[in-house]
Amino acid sequence: MFNSDGTETKEFADYRLKRQAEEKILEVQNGDPAVVDGISSADYPDDGSVTSPYDPHNDAATISESVAKTLHNVTTDEKYELDSESYEKVMDGANESSSSADFTARQFNEAFKKCREIFAAKLTDYGPSWRILRPRSVTDQIYIKAKRIRTLEESGISWVGEGIYPEYQAIVNYGIVALIQMELGFSDTIDMNPDDAVTLYDKYAKIAFELMLKKNHDYHEAWREMRTCSYTDFILVKLARVKQIEENAGITKISEGIDSNYLDMINYAIFGIIKIDEKNSEDA
Repeated sequence: MFNSDGTETKEFADYRLKRQAEEKILEVQNGDPAVVDGISSADYPDDGSVTSPYDPHNDAATISESVAKTLHNVTTDEKYELDSESYEKVMDGANESSSSADFTARQFNEAFKKCREIFAAKLTDYGPSWRILRPRSVTDQIYIKAKRIRTLEESGISWVGEGIYPEYQAIVNYGIVALIQMELGFSDTIDMNPDDAVTLYDKYAKIAFELMLKKNHDYHEAWREMRTCSYTDFILVKLARVKQIEENAGITKISEGIDSNYLDMINYAIFGIIKIDEKNSEDA
């Protein structure tokens, strides 16, 4: 999602633009004239000649087809890839909903960056010692963090001097550890170097990010109307589900698996981090 200097990777930028394009399709299909005018203005001459490789014209059906074709080519790498500049032209005149989704993506990316920095720093201090943890132990570690957050939310008193914010960050990082352990299995020794650990971290951070984009699109930023304590409760619910699935030897009848629950915990924790950052900015 991000380079070492904090800038967006090309892959992240392309994915963000793709999500904006999907929002564009929805608005065009709903007949929003502002979007149609935005796409078909300066970049497309009035005489009917076309400068875009996807031939968009000043009507909703053709524009919708054009943007859909763009998504298809970017997703499947068929015919050719659309460069960022051309993609920005297709995105000209982005509507309010896509701007909101883009803002969420940037906040999410920034919150994950902070968690990643902590993860990398602890790798320097301890190495990937968590490789020894069995999956159930990782689940219990996340439970300890979530339970402490709930206690602090109820009492407002911390005797050890650490607040809720670092606990959410720990849930994010242990959630990714849990996913790594599910993929590789646990080890009796530290069998991984820090660089490989960070590579795996980024792999699952990307998966969590993509899941957030999909769900945020479907629920239309509903998480912003939720209170932080609800994220904590939902994380605890997910943990209860994971514990039950673990007791059932990982077998489910109709429910999603353990990995999906870990991903949801990660994303709820990221939302909590964003909310706290926003409140701190308002209070500053």
